[in-house]
Amino acid sequence: MLKGNTGKLISSLLTLALILTALPLVGVGASAQVSADSLWEYTVLDDSTAMLGDDTNENSAYLGNSATPVIPAVIDGYTIVRISSMAFYGNTAISEVTIPDTVESIGYAAFYGCTSLESVVVPDSVQMLEGEVFYGCTSLESVTLPDNGLLFDADSFSETAAFADTDNWTGGGFYIGDYLICISPEVTDFTVKNGTKYVSANAFLGNGTIETVTMPNSVTSIWYGFSECSSLRSVVLSDSITSLEEMSFYHCESLESVTLPSSLESIGQCAFEGCSLLDNVVLPDGLTEIGSYAFYHCTSLSHIEIPNGVTEIKESTFYRCEGLRSIVIPESVTSIGADAFSSCRYLDEVTFLNADTEIDSTAFDVTKTVISTVYGYVGSTAQSFAEENGITFIPLGLVFGDLDSDGDVTIADYAVIKLYLEGNTELDSLGFVTADVNHDNAVDAFDLFEVNKIIYC
Repeated sequence: MLKGNTGKLISSLLTLALILTALPLVGVGASAQVSADSLWEYTVLDDSTAMLGDDTNENSAYLGNSATPVIPAVIDGYTIVRISSMAFYGNTAISEVTIPDTVESIGYAAFYGCTSLESVVVPDSVQMLEGEVFYGCTSLESVTLPDNGLLFDADSFSETAAFADTDNWTGGGFYIGDYLICISPEVTDFTVKNGTKYVSANAFLGNGTIETVTMPNSVTSIWYGFSECSSLRSVVLSDSITSLEEMSFYHCESLESVTLPSSLESIGQCAFEGCSLLDNVVLPDGLTEIGSYAFYHCTSLSHIEIPNGVTEIKESTFYRCEGLRSIVIPESVTSIGADAFSSCRYLDEVTFLNADTEIDSTAFDVTKTVISTVYGYVGSTAQSFAEENGITFIPLGLVFGDLDSDGDVTIADYAVIKLYLEGNTELDSLGFVTADVNHDNAVDAFDLFEVNKIIYC
């Protein structure tokens, strides 16, 4: 299902990320010890918690001979909060295992190759399966996953009886309860089954075949979404999703449109990086955060409105969005990071609605853009940016032709321009911009003519 070596690399990085995110800090010199009843091996994590197993040895966690072991919530006074990597790896004797509701994470390949394991209940306390947890459990048919969501990769259930059971497949998708685990590599147009709440971390990752995806509003979260789905053209997301995780649409090179839900509050780092055909994205009003590199190298992006609620435009957010011609920075934005709009080489107009927005010196990289006009408030950081870079600055609310700033264009303004043209008065930089009524970077008889039309027409 993964696309070449790059897809495999991302899959490996994903698995590593899952492991590192959940891995507890084991004290220096900590080593596994055997429980007082001689049934379990565990590693102390701190004064009150422990990990079942030791993260280094295969099938070392359980020392007994029962086919249906019950993992204690507490061993020798320590609460068990984690099952280590490879804890039951290759144990072909166990048919059922009971996991206590104190466990928060289950390590990489913890039950890998437990070919007699038939059923398992993952309690609600578990937040993460770190990769290939139940891979190769060929008898595992009954799986109960948490009601409150769980981060895991699709390979955690590959080569299981549940995976082989056609009853668990609908419309080309493999489901366990409320979870979409993965989809068939032959599917091109996919609709997530109604009632599905969660999508596994790499259900679509690297799929080079899928072209369209539609989600019901029951879906509340997806992890790592559609990274490297090279044929994906359009996606309709659930109205219940509040965040797009990092790399959600990373290098979806065929993606032309995506419908973002009104419920969306944040877009993660690199979410749309490399979506070179993405032309227009409507960001919902409730959005408050856009991650760095979110639209990096979206070369076809021609229009985007940043909602008034986003407080920061981070590093390289819109780097090399060559289709952008203009952008409005809303009042809520207080800072614009390094290279945020760098290499947007056709960006012509920028409007700042906050007088105090901090602008990094490389945010717009004027050596790689053609910004001709900056709009902002008099005395603002926008004005300073424009003047420092030789860009025409136009104050917001400016009435062209209103040389005396009384809000109207009158014969008095006509007289000032006429005096200037006769060489009898000078115009400062703001006065020059105001007098250039036809915006041709010159004050001449044509502007005088335009003022005359405003007064008398």
